Amino acid sequence: MFLVTTSDERTWKTDENILFLGEWCRLYSRKQEWSKLNHEVLPYHWNNRKKLYKDSKYLVGIYEKYLELYAEKLNKIHGYNHSLRYWRIVIGPWLHFFIETIYDRYISIKACRDRGDINSVWLLQSDPWCWVPNDSLQLYEYAYTDAWNGFIYGEIIKFLDCIPYKEISIDNSPPNALKVYNKSSIPKSLLKFLLLYSNTIPDSWKKIVFFDSGFGEYYMVSLSLKLKQIPFWFNSINIENPEAVQGFRQNLILSSASSEFEKLLEKLVPIQMPKVYLEGYLKRRQSLLSHYPKKPEIIVTANGYNSNDTFKIWAAEKTAQGAKLVIVQHGGLFGSALWVQWEDHQVAIADKFYIWGKSNRKEPHVIKISGGKLVRAKKRIKAKDGGSLLLVLAEIPRYSTALYSAPLSTMLLDYFSDQFLFLQHLSKPALELMNIRVFRRDFGWGMKQRLQDEGFGHLIDSTGQSYWQALNKSRICISTYNATTYLETFAANYPTIIYWNPDHWELRPAAQPHFDALRQEGILHDTPQSAAYQLNKIYADPQQWWQQANVQDAKNKFCSAFADVGPDWQNEWVRELKK
Repeated sequence: MFLVTTSDERTWKTDENILFLGEWCRLYSRKQEWSKLNHEVLPYHWNNRKKLYKDSKYLVGIYEKYLELYAEKLNKIHGYNHSLRYWRIVIGPWLHFFIETIYDRYISIKACRDRGDINSVWLLQSDPWCWVPNDSLQLYEYAYTDAWNGFIYGEIIKFLDCIPYKEISIDNSPPNALKVYNKSSIPKSLLKFLLLYSNTIPDSWKKIVFFDSGFGEYYMVSLSLKLKQIPFWFNSINIENPEAVQGFRQNLILSSASSEFEKLLEKLVPIQMPKVYLEGYLKRRQSLLSHYPKKPEIIVTANGYNSNDTFKIWAAEKTAQGAKLVIVQHGGLFGSALWVQWEDHQVAIADKFYIWGKSNRKEPHVIKISGGKLVRAKKRIKAKDGGSLLLVLAEIPRYSTALYSAPLSTMLLDYFSDQFLFLQHLSKPALELMNIRVFRRDFGWGMKQRLQDEGFGHLIDSTGQSYWQALNKSRICISTYNATTYLETFAANYPTIIYWNPDHWELRPAAQPHFDALRQEGILHDTPQSAAYQLNKIYADPQQWWQQANVQDAKNKFCSAFADVGPDWQNEWVRELKK
């Protein structure tokens, strides 16, 4: 059989029997083309959820081993003696993401090798050194593209030397511009003024630093004033990273592998470690130390820990000097999902990790507190009597990246089927009121067209309004995945129905009783049919059901565990930070 690794049709040999490596190859928009081909799709290796969970634990061990090895290498390269915690803060999110992503691609190609019937594959010519990412965010964006995945699959095939391949002389260079979503709500003109103003504030007024903290600009200012501190905004540092230097990157070569996958990892890291950690590190470090606050005592962030490499280097430098790193929960899954890699990372690097509710974690520095994001939701979200019924859909990439308790890659086809079943089981009056909010990034799934073909295209919200704006025009929210959506509506006491496949959104044993209580009151459902039946009963007046004492009690107890907002949240935060 002829192997196809991505949806790039330039690598398809259509006059032979084809094995598609995964559903990511079959774009819905191209269904008329690939449906004519004699083909099959390789079963996705992580459809076995027990294997997925086991592999995620195995990869934690790989990550810890190589974090220590690359920390030692980077210290030697740059002439420093930074601690393991320093490098965990700086390269940890990228390294974990990269290991999990490459392992997924490796297992898929290994499965093809084990079949023994693959006779050929076409690879696009690609210069490995043109794929060195500038920073971790660029690597994350690369990982969603056919071009990068085609390059990586090609490198794995060459490394394993298991499938005859032909390189096609068509350039496979990185996309010139990748869309990065900017979440800032401040107009550019105002932001420019705020940044100039921030430069005038002396460091003595910058003892507590808020960076992408989840509070939003208004509440960040309010909280800063209560802490008797002048609010300020971080200036962005625009530093072009130099070109990747092959000879310089030879310093990253290791010979510590104890498995085939580790050998592959050691081959790929020197050509995939972001330039900001190598060629651009010293210049960026020097610039940020002169531009960013010099003597902070407390650094508070919700999202900066992940993909903002400038912030991570600065935070690592300042924590090494004694500043305390405070990380605030930024979204759902925390404390409830069976495994969430980035939750473990944040707990590991933080001096204090603040979670929105009671947690089953035993670490003494994990503390319950009112979440800034939930505070904003509670203030700004209100159900509208007579409004629409809002169905909120998830966004999950075609190509698997970070591992957590959720449907990954191919499994999203089951998720789509559940949405269609839900809509098909609604009564006609309920369906006429439905407003479907599709995810802003489609990742090539073609969800709008799928809904159109199923007869529900006219229900898609095409107004361009924000999620909260849509909520304020609706009477009830229907959430379809375990994330932030329903935590925000719960915090705002907003009528909500939830449904998801429990086999794809596994829960921690300690969290299970709280979700069982939601099931008992008709809030949480394990099947789309059950959720549709519940909505059919209550859609006319959701508040009548939602305000029942037993429903409110279940919701309130759940909020205490996972989505708490105290009545005096600002003073709660002031007391904590002053400790």
